Amino acid sequence: LKGPRSIAICCSDDAVVEAQRSASGAINVHARAAWAVAAVLTFVAIGLATVQWQASVAEQPPAAEVSPERAHRTKIAVVPLENLSNTAAFDRLAASLTEEIMLRLDQLDLFVIATQAKWYGPGAPLNGVLGNEHSYVLTGSVRDHAGAVRVTVRIIEAENGTQIWSAAYDEPLSIEQQTELQAKVARDAAAAAAPFGPVFDAELALARRSAHTLELPDCQTRYRAFRRATDPALFPEAYACFQSLVERRPELAYAWAGLAMMFVDEHMFHEGDGASLQRARAAVETALRLDGSNVLANAALTRVQYYSGDPAFAATAENTLALDPRNPEMLGLLGILLAAYGDTVHGSELVARAHELTPQPRPMFNLGYVFAHLQEGDGCAALPLAVALDAPKWFIAQTVTAAAAGPCGDRAAAADAKRRLLAISPRFETEFGALIDVWRFDPRLRVALVTGLLQAGFAVH
Repeated sequence: LKGPRSIAICCSDDAVVEAQRSASGAINVHARAAWAVAAVLTFVAIGLATVQWQASVAEQPPAAEVSPERAHRTKIAVVPLENLSNTAAFDRLAASLTEEIMLRLDQLDLFVIATQAKWYGPGAPLNGVLGNEHSYVLTGSVRDHAGAVRVTVRIIEAENGTQIWSAAYDEPLSIEQQTELQAKVARDAAAAAAPFGPVFDAELALARRSAHTLELPDCQTRYRAFRRATDPALFPEAYACFQSLVERRPELAYAWAGLAMMFVDEHMFHEGDGASLQRARAAVETALRLDGSNVLANAALTRVQYYSGDPAFAATAENTLALDPRNPEMLGLLGILLAAYGDTVHGSELVARAHELTPQPRPMFNLGYVFAHLQEGDGCAALPLAVALDAPKWFIAQTVTAAAAGPCGDRAAAADAKRRLLAISPRFETEFGALIDVWRFDPRLRVALVTGLLQAGFAVH
């Protein structure tokens, strides 16, 4: 789940516990539901607008007033890299690397803050800028090292100075003129702060040990954990967290948008009974009423329209991308939806852009390519991409792997996918058709899946 992070407020967690009990009771968690939720994990790749704020470089850090939405973002203060050598040219290199890192971080869902080094001291959060939780500092240095340049970058927790990531790069002296080398260092730093990197791991640990009432960062972290593990057992806690959050913080558009996404997932749990989709639509309307330009809310509307069979989803998808055209999560999500709908050319283009903008490789985005190859009748091109999804509990990953392995003649891959699918749901073959109809796949893709599964040894229709 890509989105802002909030500062946790100290109070009881009973409301979330009770909501989780309610959610667990509301969702019929049986074998069919377990693999059905895994089926939507890629479609749930949620993106939020990349809204950053950079403090002006002044003598003291500003105590800026921010909106409730921005106040809930994970904060990362970028302290300019320090030149530890006597080489004046390294001053320019340190400034250039700092600027490149800032540019890369600006593509993420962080509250990015430009600082001066004198503002920060380990264990002493920046006054008026960083809080005690969900706050990090990225800093580093450049210096001479064995006739080359050593660049060191680190990320530390602002509250206590604990280092959560560091890396050292020994580069040639020519790095000052080689922007591609500078970009490599900046990409690594951004990847450490990107979803599922070391900062995410620190946030997840914080959320799980917190005795505070769960707020937006905790809900988003739980959702990301659910998506990263592709484990349906983690769905109820994220669902319950968003339910509780909108009851306590009804002014947060992001919270309503997140809940709408969860309701769409619940629609998939129940194999299209319609009630959950209506709840999703109501939550989307609330989110858009609070903030019509909210990217997550517009993405949720896209999904609601898609699963409702409304062709307007394609136009809504374009409007969503226009709000944040460099958001890789949105590009990947919407590219997959378009490919599933039959627009494989545009869908593949969006997936390619998502890969270009992502600090770390995202195998899940390749599902858009897999859908395209299957529709084109090229199972052998789809197979390695499907296998690379590497999601043993993910229904759709195993389905497309088997459907690609069948026509490609890879009996081992087909058998392995079949074993995993039957472990996820022993009734897979008899219930396959109902689930696929909920997905509203393009007819060519549906035929390709059925044909491929038959060739892989499944009894489906």
